[in-house]
Amino acid sequence: MTTFVFCRGCAHQIHETAQACPKCGAPQPSAVVPPPQQPTPTVGSVQKTDVPTSYTSYDQVPWFRKRWFAIICLLIFMPVFLAIAYTGDVYYEKKGQLKTFPKSTRIIFTVIFVLGVLTHFMK
Repeated sequence: MTTFVFCRGCAHQIHETAQACPKCGAPQPSAVVPPPQQPTPTVGSVQKTDVPTSYTSYDQVPWFRKRWFAIICLLIFMPVFLAIAYTGDVYYEKKGQLKTFPKSTRIIFTVIFVLGVLTHFMK
């Protein structure tokens, strides 16, 4: 199968293996195929980093995943809370144990947010 590319000098269509453009003579980069990279684990379209998925103590939990930050977001700007809740867990500490909010919390606050937006625009 023959593949064509555009010249870097004049944008004329040339064969992918051409060393120079036959129209303008501009040298073309060699078609060197880069070595394949090992795939990195991804979550959705975002690359996953070395962040642990489970924490052993409340001190290890990032500040934006802690209950106090979630409550502030709920009171000030609910879309931020929803973004945090839908991208991971929200943690809190109870009797020395690390706990997360149940998944149904996301649905409840999404419904509250949608109802609030609808009542605001229905006035």
